[in-house]
Parts: sequence; C-alpha cells; structure tokens
Amino acid sequence: MRSELKKTGTEDLLRDLASRCGIDLIGIADVNFFSSFGETVCASHGSAPLAFSKGDITDRFDISGEWEEAQGIISFGLSYASSDTGEKKPGTVRISRSSWGEDYHEVLKRKACALMEEFTKSVPCAWKVFVDTGKLSDRALAYAAGLGFYGKNGFIISQEYGSFVFLGHILTNVPLEPDASPMDCLCGDCDRCIRACPRGALGKRRWVDWENCVSYLSQKGKEYGETDYIYGCDICQNVCSFNSDVPSDLHAEFFFPEDLRYPDPQTVAEMDGETFRRLYGGSALAWRGAGTLRKNARRFLNRKIYE
Repeated sequence: MRSELKKTGTEDLLRDLASRCGIDLIGIADVNFFSSFGETVCASHGSAPLAFSKGDITDRFDISGEWEEAQGIISFGLSYASSDTGEKKPGTVRISRSSWGEDYHEVLKRKACALMEEFTKSVPCAWKVFVDTGKLSDRALAYAAGLGFYGKNGFIISQEYGSFVFLGHILTNVPLEPDASPMDCLCGDCDRCIRACPRGALGKRRWVDWENCVSYLSQKGKEYGETDYIYGCDICQNVCSFNSDVPSDLHAEFFFPEDLRYPDPQTVAEMDGETFRRLYGGSALAWRGAGTLRKNARRFLNRKIYE
C-alpha cells in the first residue's frame, strides 16, 4: 500500500488540495518516528504536569489508543500571524492572539474536512480530524511531519510562517508515506524567549514549565503575577526572531477589532454573561467562559490599585 500511494503522488495531492482549502502547512508524519520520539519525550518528561490534558503523557503518543484503525497521520497548520504592532491605548489590557477572531478549533476543522472530502475522491479512506480535541500531541505530530522545529519556547517554529501557527492533525485508516524529516532546532545561541518570560517558565528543562506559564495560568483562572495579559500570553513569541518578516493577516477569520484585542479592564471586570457571549462567544476564549476573564481583569485592577 505504501509504495502504491507514493507512486500516485499522494503527498503532492495533499499539498495541492491544502492550498486550495486555505491550509498553510501540511505534511505526513512518520508513524514509527512519532512512536520512538514519544518514548524519548516520556522518558525526559518525568512527573512534570501536562498542560490542558488529563491522563498519562504516554497517551499523547499512542495512535492506536486514539483510533484502532489509524495507520496514517496528516499534520496541518494555519498561520495566525498578525501585522498588529502590539501598541495599545494606556490602561487597556491584552487578549492573546490565539483567541482573536473566530474559534480556531472550528476554522481548522472546517478547512480540514473540506480537504479530506476532496482527498478521498482520489484516495478512498476513512478519516478523523483533531484540533486540540484528541489525545495525541499536535506539536509532536507537526514536528514528526517536518512542519517545523521545536523552539526553545516549546512552540513548533516554521521557517516560512514562524510560530504563530494553529496546529491540527488527521488520522486515516490507510498508511501514508512521509516526505519530510523532522527538523533540528535552529535557535542556536538565541535565548530571547527565555529571558523575556515573566515567570521563568522556559530554559529550566527541555519542556515548558506549565506551572509557571502565564498563558496556562491565565486560562485556568489562577494567579500569575504582573502582566497586562488577562487571557493567554504571546510574550515568548513576540520576541522570537523567527516571527519577524513572516506572512501576516492571511486568514480573515482571525481578525478582531482593537477594543476586543485590547479591552478596558474595568469593562471586562463588570461584563455579564450576555455581553461576554456577544463579544467573545465565537472565539476560542469562550471555552473558558466569562468568569475566567472577569477574574483576571479584577486581579489586574487590584494590582494597579495597590501599586
């Protein structure tokens, strides 16, 4: 089956269809490499906590545990890089770029389904799409598929699109031949992200210390110290040199007006559920609800009162 699919140009077909469907990055992960890489990750991860997931870390690399019929893995990504300079009005706060515009989970799923509907016309197969919804690690799969390298900030960094890339994957019940190899880290001696992290969540180990990550803590509604982000965090990505001079504003779905990107904290702190749903209900931020956003805005205001 592998040689047959390779001869029919499956990888070229995927790239062509992905481009037509508005998908920026796509690749096929080597199932064997993904499995062996998982063993390395699990061995070095130790008892460190998993971010936004439950269960054992070994589940993040168990393909059969996700779907018994799975034989092929397609990794894909959409850029959410913005031309926004980060300048804002005094007194306002920040919402992470990952929550701007339409919920990226829905955008990626929609584009992936459109891709596979076309793909199966040439390569009949069953398939399932996952965007932060399955057990498998989207970042590890993107690495295995050659979409980019692991940066020192823990993100997958594409040489063409940088690290502001939403990732997802597609499992199929037919094997697919990978056409790219995992990339070595290109960060070199650069440690901008490590130095910029306000809580020192980077650089202590190979993986991000989630218990000190502002993005993780703010999304969980936990205390995270002094920063003007009230949901998520982009600091380690903003300072990364690989995010300069990359294509930006590629997807209109991820546009947010300025007053939603940089809201007034007092307005957010007093926001009721109906207002929250009207302003943020269609974004990825809605997954955590109005309570989390209000709590973070109130903490920001309290810090300013006592300064």
